Amino acid sequence: MVRALGEAGYMTDVLRVYKKKSSWFNPLQRMKPDAYSMYVKQFYECVALQHEDLIVKKLIEIAKKDRKVLLIPVDDYTACIVDKALDALTEYYIVPNVNHQQGQICRLMDKNEQKKLAKPFDLPILQGALIKSESGVFEIPGELRYPCFVKPNISMNSTKAKMAKCMDEGELRKLLSSYASSGDFEMLVEEFANIKAEYSLLGVSTENGVVAPALFKATKGGHRERKGVAITGKIADTAAFETIIEKCVRFIESINYTGIFDVDFIETVDGNIYFVEINFRAGASMYAFTQVGMNLAGMFADDQLKEIALHKQCMISRSGLNFVSEKVLLEEYVRSDIDKSAYKACLDEADIYFIRNDIDAKPFEHYKIYEKFADFLRFAYKLKDALK
Repeated sequence: MVRALGEAGYMTDVLRVYKKKSSWFNPLQRMKPDAYSMYVKQFYECVALQHEDLIVKKLIEIAKKDRKVLLIPVDDYTACIVDKALDALTEYYIVPNVNHQQGQICRLMDKNEQKKLAKPFDLPILQGALIKSESGVFEIPGELRYPCFVKPNISMNSTKAKMAKCMDEGELRKLLSSYASSGDFEMLVEEFANIKAEYSLLGVSTENGVVAPALFKATKGGHRERKGVAITGKIADTAAFETIIEKCVRFIESINYTGIFDVDFIETVDGNIYFVEINFRAGASMYAFTQVGMNLAGMFADDQLKEIALHKQCMISRSGLNFVSEKVLLEEYVRSDIDKSAYKACLDEADIYFIRNDIDAKPFEHYKIYEKFADFLRFAYKLKDALK
C-alpha cells in the first residue's frame, strides 16, 4: 500500500498495530519492511492489548490538525476498529465507510450476511448454515450436506487455523465440541467444494462508481493461521469471468461502500464458480497490479483527495505474471510448512515481488536480515512445537 501510494505521488504515515506484544518465540512479528520505505514520512507503532480505544487514540494523536488526510486500513482487524470509531475519526480523516454510517463495515464482515445480500444479484453461493455456540452448547441443523467445510463466520474474530473439512455429522460435532470447550464460536458450515482455483477481484468503490478491473489467481496458499492467504499468485485475464464480475460490481454498488475492496470467489473442478466473500480492505496482491499499470490505491487517493474521477476503462498492460509475498513465504519456511527448495523456487519464479524493489530498496534490505537467520528460527520453532 505504501509503495503503491508513493508511486502515485503520495507520501504516507504508517501506524503498525499489534494485538499483543511480540513474543521472543515469534521474532518475525518484529519484521517491519514498510518502516524503511522511501515513501514513508513517519512510522508509528501501537500495541493494542485488545484495547481498541488505544488505536483510535493513537490515530487522533498523530492526525494532521490542519487538514484531513486519507486513512486506509489494510487488514480486517483495523478496518473494523476504524469503522466502529467512524464518527470520531471523520473529524480528522477521510475514512472508508458504508453509507457514512458507523459500524456498517463491521456488520458486513459477516460472511453469512454477505451471502444473504448476494442472492438478489444471482451470485452463486455454496449452501450451508451458521452455527453458534452459547455457554458451550450448539445445534447442528439436519439439512447440512456432507462432506462440509467449516470456517469462521467473521475472520477477525477467530483464527483461520480453525478452517477444516468434516466428512459426516459425527466428525463435525467432535470438531465443534473442541472449539466450544475453549470459548463460544460463530462458524459458517458449507457444503464442501473441490476447489480448482481461488481468485480475488480487486477494485475501488466510491460515490463516483465502482471499478473492478483486476483479477488475481492464488497459486500457493499458506498453512495454519495463514490459511487462505496467498503466498504466490498470478495476474489473471478477466475475459472468462465477465459475467460474475458484472454481478459483483452491481452487488458492491448496492451497499454504497467507499474504499478499496477485494471479492473472493472459487472455481471448482466441475467448472462452477462461487462467491465467497467481500473484504473491505486492500490485500498484498493489490501491489502486483501497480506493476502492470493499474494503481488502484492511487486511483482511490486521487478520487478522495483530488476529486479525479475513477478511470473506469483502466486495463492491465500484461497478464500471467507471477507474484510472491516474501514475508508470508518466509513465515511458511520458518514454521516448517515448506522446505528450502520450495522457498527458493517461489522466489526464483516470481516476476513481481511484494517487498523487493530496485528503486525502494531498503525494505528488502530489512527483510534480508531476517532471511539470514531463517534456519535458526526454523530450528527454534521446531523445538517450541516439540515442547508443547
